[in-house]
Amino acid sequence: MRKNKGMSSKHALLSPSSAERWLACTPSARLGEKYPDTAGEAAKEGTIAHALGEALIRYEAEIISEEVYLKEISEIEQSEYYNADMQELMEEYKDYVMEAYQVAALRTPDAELIIEDRLDLTKWVEGGFGTADAQIIADGALNIIDLKYGRGVRVEAEGNKQMMLYALGAVEKAKIFYDIKDVTMTIYQPRLNNISTYLLGVDELYKFAEEELKPKAAQAYEGKGDFAVGDHCRFCKVKPRCRAYADEQKKIAQYDFKNAEELSDDEIAEILTKADDVASWLKDVQSYALNVAVNEGKKFKGFKVVQGQSRRRYTNEDDVVSKLLENGFEEALLFEKKLLGITAMEKTISKKRFTELLSDLVEKPEGKPTLVVESDKRPEWDRLGAAKDDFKDINL
Repeated sequence: MRKNKGMSSKHALLSPSSAERWLACTPSARLGEKYPDTAGEAAKEGTIAHALGEALIRYEAEIISEEVYLKEISEIEQSEYYNADMQELMEEYKDYVMEAYQVAALRTPDAELIIEDRLDLTKWVEGGFGTADAQIIADGALNIIDLKYGRGVRVEAEGNKQMMLYALGAVEKAKIFYDIKDVTMTIYQPRLNNISTYLLGVDELYKFAEEELKPKAAQAYEGKGDFAVGDHCRFCKVKPRCRAYADEQKKIAQYDFKNAEELSDDEIAEILTKADDVASWLKDVQSYALNVAVNEGKKFKGFKVVQGQSRRRYTNEDDVVSKLLENGFEEALLFEKKLLGITAMEKTISKKRFTELLSDLVEKPEGKPTLVVESDKRPEWDRLGAAKDDFKDINL
C-alpha cells in the first residue's frame, strides 16, 4: 500500500478532469488559457473533503502513523468547510475503499492499494497527467475509485472520459508488474447517494486511446479543430464569451414559431429542452460581466457598477450579550428558543436514540411535482394516483 509523494497541485492544460470538454470541443483548452481559474466554494469544499478522505484511508491502511494522521486531521478541522456531515461522509468513503481492497486481497493476497497517485498520460496527451484518488490492483484487474464530493451534477462512470484517462495511466504504470485485463471505474458521489461503476476491457481502453484520445489531444494542444456545443460546456471558462455557445442559445429566441395564437405542445417541449441552458448561460454572462467590471474596470454600454444593498449586523455577538446583561436585561429576552432540525437533532442525541425515540414523530412528505427530462432516473409521477390520495379521507 502506498501513496505517491511526487504530486503537484498544478493542472495540466489537457487535464483528465476536463477531458469530456476538450475531447468534444478541441479549441476550448487553448482558448481557456486566457481566463483565470476561479475555483468556487464548491471546489474549495471538495478539496477539504478529498484531504479528509485521503487521511482517513491512509491511516486505516497503516500508510501513515497516528502522529501524522492527527496532525493532518487537526489542520483539516480548522477549515471553514469542514463539518460533522463531511466527517461522516468521508468515514463512509473510507469504509467503501477499504472494503473493496479487502475483497481484492481475499482473491489476491498481494493486492495493492494506492492512494493519490500521479499518473503519466504523455504517451497520448502532450503534457498530460492526472492524480487518481484510489486504486486497487489485483491479479488481472484494476479498480479505480474517484471521489466526487459535489452534489450539483450526478456523475456516471460509463463512458466517463476522466476515468478512462485515469485508467490508461494506471494500466500503463502497473503493466510492468501486473497483467491487467479489465478495469473497473467507480464514481463515489456520497451527497447524491451515487455509486456508479463501469467495467471496461483493457483492449477497448487502448483502442479509445489510439483512435480518439491521441488525435483529439493533438488538436486540442494546438488549439485546432471545431467548436462544439453540448453538456460538456457546463464548466467551461470560455462559456460566457463563446460565440458558438451564444449562437446556440440564440436559436431559442429566433425559433420559427408558427403564426398560431398559441404554442403547440411540440413547440413548448422544444423550449423546455433549451430553457435550463439559456438560463445558465445568461447567469454566466452576468457573472463574467460583473467580475471584469469590478476587478478590471471594464465598461459595458448602458451599465454601471453600484453599491448593493446591505443589512446591519453585530460586529461581535458575545460583546452584545455581555453589554446587555451588564445593563440589566435578562438573558431570556435576548435569545429565541427553537427546536433543532432533524439532522442536527440526530447529531446531538445520536441516530440510534433518534430512531428509538422519535421515528414515529417524523414524516417525509412527498416532494412537489417537478418537470425533468425523460433520462432522469426517478420514476414518473403518478398524477391519477396522487389525485386519489387527495380524496382518500373524504367520505362520499
